[in-house]
Amino acid sequence: MSMKPMAAAAAGALSLYAGNAEAEFTPTLECDDVETIEFHGTLFYACEEDVTPEIMAEFDLIAKVKEYEREKLGFSETPNYREYRNGLPGREIEGVYLLDVVPPMQIAQDLVSVHLQSAMQYREPVAVPTHFWSMEDDLSDEEVFYRGQGLDVHRRFTSNFGSGCALDPDFIERDTARKIYTVLHEDLHNHNIYVWGKRLDRDLEEASANVFGKVATIDYVGLYYGTGTQIYEDSANQLEDELKYAEFLISIYNEIEAISADDISDEEKARQQGAVIARAGRHYSNITNISSILNDIPYRRLFPLMYEVYKAQPDMGTFVDVLKEMPANEYAAIGYLERHCNGCSYSPLTRHVIW
Repeated sequence: MSMKPMAAAAAGALSLYAGNAEAEFTPTLECDDVETIEFHGTLFYACEEDVTPEIMAEFDLIAKVKEYEREKLGFSETPNYREYRNGLPGREIEGVYLLDVVPPMQIAQDLVSVHLQSAMQYREPVAVPTHFWSMEDDLSDEEVFYRGQGLDVHRRFTSNFGSGCALDPDFIERDTARKIYTVLHEDLHNHNIYVWGKRLDRDLEEASANVFGKVATIDYVGLYYGTGTQIYEDSANQLEDELKYAEFLISIYNEIEAISADDISDEEKARQQGAVIARAGRHYSNITNISSILNDIPYRRLFPLMYEVYKAQPDMGTFVDVLKEMPANEYAAIGYLERHCNGCSYSPLTRHVIW
């Protein structure tokens, strides 16, 4: 495999900026020639035959977001979205398979997490809500097995993860605001774990990255595109929609949990929970069963509290400072966040922000 800088002439109308790129990231692409491309102080990599104006434009956008992270937020460079993978041999798309399994009549905010490190068949019965994840096994056999056992299941795949994810066709298909959000979201994960050295509780980790990604997207778009643009309006609408969905999902979760704890028969619990899910599904088609709710709740349960903390800060840099010092334990973090939201409090029972 050869490594050679991309000539400026091949970039067409796109500009290449030299002099500030860190070079610690090593590409793992397997092809005859890997091009090294620099935009705005960040190095990117792609197989020579894959380098097109479209791919160059994607790298340029990502580089501008990373430049914003460094210059305004004090972030370090991350390995995220630094190489292009299209699924062909030698440039397979890497990702994480996720499977949530819920026994009948149960719901829990803290799933038991099981990491499958090889493509093995997992046939252990589960008695509590369980979150399986693997980068080697697609978990399809496990999905079939547990569905056949009468358990509630939800399986998905993501190629976006904050420890070296690649640019791929799924990313390219997103609208611009969503691309910006995704880079910001995953780069915060990277900083929490690898730069700031914190292993946050799962709901804390996902909510912080979700809120940060949304509000930093608005800040970035306002700076680079202007506050009077359609993309700025779209970004603001996406934040408003996410807040509404978070509040809705929290309420649905609370209803189902209350039914689970009620002193009624399992048959009546199933009937009532089914009615709640059916009602929720008429508002949001992605809500199909309890496991689909447990898939979404880590990103939303603490979203309203995190958002109130953001609103209380004078700027994005200060908000990042608050996140940087946030305790890793959820209980301690909630008390910490309450001290940064100008008088709000968070109810563990209802999962709502109270003034």
